Amino acid sequence: MKNVKIICIIMLLLTLVGCNTLILSNDQISNYINDKNQISSSLGETCKVFPDDIPTSAKNVNYYFEYTQGLLDPEIQFFLEYTLSEEEYYVELNRIKSIKCNQPIKCDERKYIYPAYVAMENYDGGFEYVLIDEVNYRFIYIFLKFFSNTSRMHFDLSYLPKKLNYTNSAEFSIY
Repeated sequence: MKNVKIICIIMLLLTLVGCNTLILSNDQISNYINDKNQISSSLGETCKVFPDDIPTSAKNVNYYFEYTQGLLDPEIQFFLEYTLSEEEYYVELNRIKSIKCNQPIKCDERKYIYPAYVAMENYDGGFEYVLIDEVNYRFIYIFLKFFSNTSRMHFDLSYLPKKLNYTNSAEFSIY
């Protein structure tokens, strides 16, 4: 009888640990501001690399947001990609380069498919960066929090760091 109770308790714990509840998922660009605010209200000061709004002149816009509440922490996937005119591209690039909170944003030209401006790298289970496609005047903004299931990612996996590792001790955050 004692073994049955132990097995039931173990099964219950395993069930609870694996429980995730999808709170919000959408690809509607009209929800961009609300989705960005959802992340900020849930986690505090984040998403500085993402623009406050999307320029009306932006072309080739791709967007996806997913917020799943896990037992302990949320899993978040936030993705935005668009192309600008040359003039608007340089305005946005200068905004990104000037981002600073507790420390300046860092530029990384080795770990990503394009040069990246990184606000958070493996910090408390999170990544926040923007990839810069200089040839096509394109920005690719990515925010991930405890989101390691690549089969559920709604963007090209080549946009991830070359060695995505949530357990790596190398951490960085501007926050």
